[in-house]
Amino acid sequence: MIPYIVETDTLEAWRQRSDSVVVHVGAAEDYQTNRIPGALFLDIKTLNAGDAPVTGLLPEIETLQRDLGAIGYRPDLHIIAYDNKMGQQAARLCWVLAALGHSRVSWLNGGLRVWMNQRRPTTNGIGDPVELTQPALNIDHSVISHEEDIRNALQDESIQILDARSIEEFRGEKSVSDRKGHIPGALHLDWRDTIVSPEQPVLKTPQQLWQLTDSISLNPDLPVITHCQTHQRSSHMFVVLKSLGFKNVSGYPGSWAQWSLSADNPIVNLFGAAG
Repeated sequence: MIPYIVETDTLEAWRQRSDSVVVHVGAAEDYQTNRIPGALFLDIKTLNAGDAPVTGLLPEIETLQRDLGAIGYRPDLHIIAYDNKMGQQAARLCWVLAALGHSRVSWLNGGLRVWMNQRRPTTNGIGDPVELTQPALNIDHSVISHEEDIRNALQDESIQILDARSIEEFRGEKSVSDRKGHIPGALHLDWRDTIVSPEQPVLKTPQQLWQLTDSISLNPDLPVITHCQTHQRSSHMFVVLKSLGFKNVSGYPGSWAQWSLSADNPIVNLFGAAG
């Protein structure tokens, strides 16, 4: 069984295997400056779609076929994702692949920062050419939630909404959106609380992660919808919950950017209910 989270030691042993591919998710200049040897590149922009301010939607299937085909995607390929940030960009790829029904995926714990902290080899420059593929992709709607699903969840206590933004955003003290606050009934867990530190962005131990989910009464036996501002940070939370064994987890790609746009969508903030 392929582990959802892989450590650097495991990646070191796997990165030369023909049935595995390591993918650097981020910006082209970062990839060309420093990357794990043999890693292929996916621009984080290609994993997001939509018009501002709602920029975290799942791209069209034709776009995904083109961009995943550019890294030689095959249904039987084991994809190991990493980034040079704090893990959320690699996590976005993990969620996109889940939305395509691709289960052979792993997230590198700590990403490039930890890889380099351990003085493991890196390289730079333009990567080697890849044999292109033309994959036939299908959407797995079970891991994608929409605005209407959130509205339905407001009437169904068995569906848990998990907000992965900062506490200041959750309370309505700040936001890049005009309307500030959170979805009524949403639970809050800042995605940053799931990692050791920005410099050492590895996940906390499973015991510590369970303590975090227990502290907000998040039930692993009930459906969970994760969201943030544009479903980048909440993609990280999606990975965290999947790593703990949560079975029914979906992401809301519209996230707060979309929810806050409509005055018909209720919100709660420090000043009370609004909308």
